Amino acid sequence: METNPPPEPLQNEMTLDEFVAWCEENQTQDENGVDLSHLRENLCLTPAERLEKHELARRAVLELQRGKRRHSPAHGR
Repeated sequence: METNPPPEPLQNEMTLDEFVAWCEENQTQDENGVDLSHLRENLCLTPAERLEKHELARRAVLELQRGKRRHSPAHGR
């Protein structure tokens, strides 16, 4: 199932009701609130591309954790 891309906010100002209607029409979430657009995007990637994307996210999380530790009160700051 193909969805329409959301309108660009700067090109087309939408009311809240219009945005909700767009979301319902394009079914961006399933009945459990899972964002299907992310699943669809990832399924378009090869397994290698998905692994690379995962690795980049993992490294970003580790870097954030290191920064948090460096600036925590336990480290004298």
